[in-house]
Amino acid sequence: METVLQINKRELLYEIDKFDEALQTHKYTEELIPVDKYSPYKLDERALVRSDFESSIYVEDSFLMFYQTFFDKIKLNENAEQVSKSKYFNTLYHDYLKETKQDTFLQSLGENKENKDEAQSLAILNFFSNLLMYKGREIQEELKSKASPEKQLFKVISGKYNYEETMQLLGALDIATLFGVLLTISINIARKENFLEWLIPVTFIFIIPINLGLLIYWLKCKGTKSENKELKDLPDNFKSNVGGGLIITSEDFFSPITFDYLDDFLNDSEVYLYLKEKYNKRERKNGIVNE
Repeated sequence: METVLQINKRELLYEIDKFDEALQTHKYTEELIPVDKYSPYKLDERALVRSDFESSIYVEDSFLMFYQTFFDKIKLNENAEQVSKSKYFNTLYHDYLKETKQDTFLQSLGENKENKDEAQSLAILNFFSNLLMYKGREIQEELKSKASPEKQLFKVISGKYNYEETMQLLGALDIATLFGVLLTISINIARKENFLEWLIPVTFIFIIPINLGLLIYWLKCKGTKSENKELKDLPDNFKSNVGGGLIITSEDFFSPITFDYLDDFLNDSEVYLYLKEKYNKRERKNGIVNE
């Protein structure tokens, strides 16, 4: 692992972040990373990949080694124009413009400014999603609710989901029953028929038990006030991750709330610490702007 540590891991992550951000921002072709020069590395839809490896990476040191090995292949050009915050991308872009005989000024006119504003680095976020998936079972088993420390957060989330699903089902059944009763009563009245002879038994056999069951289930399973507030404050994609659903680590996943839950599990991960620092800075910056 000494190769990975040739530069500080945090510095390497910064380079990965800015390199991928530049890949998402600038206009180029696959010739940016010539296969004959950087094999087995190549570009695939604005992502750096290897032709001899198609699996996902779940181990942090392997993720860092993937990029360190590629960066080691690049002979940095100190005279390359600073088109991005990545020294490696700047060198590649300089060589690309030179080889394709494109003028830097004319190339800049072709940049899509709208996409440039919206572009964000995906490489580290995608790996972090893999890391969460890898640690998913551990997180489910050991992550505790802040509102009810004796409970797993996973069970609080799944309990709330099951509660809402069941309440919707019972509510629909209750409404359908009442609608059917009212419709039948209307028909009886129109025909001047006596509806009390069937309404009383139906009320005691169906309507009262259904509503009583609905009330009992609501009282038993609605969750405490503090648990409901806890779940309301958590980002939806974080709850989805803990609940075993689709993992999407978009920007709103990262907040002081989620950091407070994940610190005990991921504080040994440089990727997690890097993202935590990055999004904490962004949140502080946004807070200053909003003020």
